[in-house]
Amino acid sequence: MKISLIIPDVNACPTDRPHACRYCSQPYLHSHGTLTKPVRDHKLKEVSVQRYKCLSCNRTFRHYPAGITNKDQSQRTVILAALMYGLGLSCSAASHLLGALGAHLGKITVWRDAQEAGEALRRKRPAGKVQILGADETVFKLQGREVVVGFVVDGQSGRTLGFEVLFGGDGQAFRKWLEPYAKELGAEVLISDDNDSYGVAAAELGLSHQLCIAHVRKYVTKRANSILEQAEREWGEQEDEQKLERLKEDLEVLKEVLKELPEEGGKHIGRLHREYLWAAPPTRKGQQTKQATAAYRMRM
Repeated sequence: MKISLIIPDVNACPTDRPHACRYCSQPYLHSHGTLTKPVRDHKLKEVSVQRYKCLSCNRTFRHYPAGITNKDQSQRTVILAALMYGLGLSCSAASHLLGALGAHLGKITVWRDAQEAGEALRRKRPAGKVQILGADETVFKLQGREVVVGFVVDGQSGRTLGFEVLFGGDGQAFRKWLEPYAKELGAEVLISDDNDSYGVAAAELGLSHQLCIAHVRKYVTKRANSILEQAEREWGEQEDEQKLERLKEDLEVLKEVLKELPEEGGKHIGRLHREYLWAAPPTRKGQQTKQATAAYRMRM
């Protein structure tokens, strides 16, 4: 699943002029001087801010460059801090990393930035229908407890729809998290990894649930490598080179099917399954079950 999070540009000085007074909305403005504003940003240390005076209400106000607000940090650092937090860095780690880049933020500031970024995304949800939702999450520890940070994206464009900090990773927590998106955007399909909590949430919300192909490819590649290593141990001792070579070929076919997604892919996978039907399931010995053989794992 692709996630797109736009990092705002930050200008050193305003490149436009306000169209109207922010207080009375009248267009009659007079330039009233320029001042320098220090900012916390990894590229800029200060920016120029233009002051204007309204000729109608006589009030003055500041006009900031793109990416700058009345806060002491740029909008770029807000998003970067939130992104680092969302990708699993602790508040302390994100603070140290941003400091190394030249933007010195405290741990509490990183936490607030994450909340602010998530709220801003929620306010900017599209008005139209989003048929396919994509969801992903990462888990890390915050003050000794596990915290789940979730992303929701438009499954077709990859545009980020929401970024939220969750304090639970079960099906009910995921349902509560995803329900506003499903209802407000009219979603019909949820794409995620194989975390069972997504399946529970999708079922309760009436969404069709599909696995993200990137996660499937990653899982199958990892499992294929594990099966091959086990087969080399099992069949290498038996000096059954022919069987081992055939297994390698079959694993390559499986990887190719998942990579190219051909129309006949289902038939190829069915053929691979049938070729290993001869493999016996693991047997029990007392209270323990023996490990499945490499051939039986291929059959599964």
